[in-house]
Order: sequence, then C-alpha cells, then structure tokens
Amino acid sequence: MSNTVSLSPNATDRGDILILDFRTFNFKTGTISAPVKAVLPNDSLSGKTPQVITATRDENRYLVANVSDYNRGLSTLTLTRDADGKITSAKMGAIHLSQPTDKIPIDRLDIQRAQSAVLVEQDGVEYAIVSDDNYHFLDPYWKAMYEAPNFIFTPFGPPLAVGGSASAKKVAVGGKLGIVKDPFGKQGDPEFLGATLPLDGYGIVNLSLSEEGKVLLGQLKGGYSGSILSAESLTQKPSQSHAWDVKALIAAALAQTGRDRLRKHIKLDTNAEQSIADPARRLSENS
Repeated sequence: MSNTVSLSPNATDRGDILILDFRTFNFKTGTISAPVKAVLPNDSLSGKTPQVITATRDENRYLVANVSDYNRGLSTLTLTRDADGKITSAKMGAIHLSQPTDKIPIDRLDIQRAQSAVLVEQDGVEYAIVSDDNYHFLDPYWKAMYEAPNFIFTPFGPPLAVGGSASAKKVAVGGKLGIVKDPFGKQGDPEFLGATLPLDGYGIVNLSLSEEGKVLLGQLKGGYSGSILSAESLTQKPSQSHAWDVKALIAAALAQTGRDRLRKHIKLDTNAEQSIADPARRLSENS
C-alpha cells in the first residue's frame, strides 16, 4: 500500500515485507534464495504501508513502522532459522499505541502514524522509541472541534447549538515520541508507556541512534498548525533536527505514575532534548 495522507481501514490494503538472505547470494551467477514473506499481524488490520524497518543488535529481530496503521503502527518482525542458519519464516506482531478516551483531558498521546522506531536497552529491559508523523486532520477529536453543530430551535430564546464544535472535547495534537516497554515480549506483554508533548504542526520522522545508543536523533517535519482559525495555520513551520538523551527519555517515561500514564505527556528535563543547528540556515540568516 502506498503512503498517502489518508488512512485506509481495509484489511486488503495491507502491504508485504519480503526478507532476502544475502548469505545465499551467488556472486558468480547473481542468484539468491527465494525471498521469505513475513506473516502479517493476526488482527487482520495491521501491516499497512511498512515505511521504515530498523535492525536491532539481534539479526533475527527488527522493528517495523507501518505509517498507515492508525494507532497500531509499530510492529515487531521476528525471523526463524533452521539448524544451518537459513531463514525459514518471518512473523510480525502489532503493538497498540492508542490512548483510552477516559485519559484525554487535552493532550492526544496516541502514536497516530508510526514513521520510524529504534530499540534501546536500560537496566536489562528493552524499550522501543517510536516517532509519530502526526496529521492533525486525521484525529477524530480534532475534527470534532471544527465540525458545525446542529441547532435546536425553542419557542422562547435563541437557538441552542448541539453536537459538533459546541460539545467537542478540546485537544492538543501533533508529532511526538512514544515509548514501548519490552516490545518483543521477552519479559511479558509489550506496554505502551505514553508519549512526549504533542508538537503542533510537526511530525517527527527518521529516528536513528548513536553507535553507543545514548543519543537519539530525529527530524521535526514542518507542517501547518492545527489551530486552523489562527494566522499561524497559514505559514508552514520550518523543519528542524533534534537530539534526545535516551537515558533521560526512558527515565521520564518510567517516572510517571500509573494514574498519569497516557493521561499526561512525558515531561523531559530542559537538557534532555536539544535542537541541532542548521549551518545552511545560519549562513542564510547572516548573509
């Protein structure tokens, strides 16, 4: 399935992941063993538009970001090999990244469009950090804020606005980082620990780790503000590159209480996230 600005609910739109084992490549003939097709998640929904596949330190485990899987876009990919090390099968498992309705006071903390993910380890536990390339116009709570209400006309007094924007919950939407504890289920079921502050008008994309796994790099893809009635929505935001302290990010996620988890965004210390200067922009500003 191609990457579009819409999300398709149809199971038939799911994509495929093919695994090629380059250890079977014959340099003389240019042939290679037939690819192994990964078995898609068994929910009949997940696996649409697999956009970024990230390797881990284990040759049999990968993270897959399916950008069109609404609220379930992070998948694990696990390979099985025979006694000779040949890949015999591959299976994907979807991880839910939704936010319960009763935990939405204002911040939308679901990972709407999982674009990329990395795997880190802290104190013997694995965590997946996943980016949300969020589109505000795909969020049902955001859309309700701008829907026209119906009006009830009474015998006396002005008409009463009902439904739509008149009764919609006010929410803050935008790109963010989500944290998943134990995504491969090595110590139990995967657990979505929540997400950082939604960034209005931005999606977060192209996550990568430093070699030692201490620094997370990613891009804030500039879009337009979700406050469509403001002047800010008329100008595209400039894209940026950011760096996050992985240890501080995981610590902040774990510091949340059970009551606040998925209800309040993960708060980072001031030095845990830093913007990376753009030399080209600096030159243009000084010219």
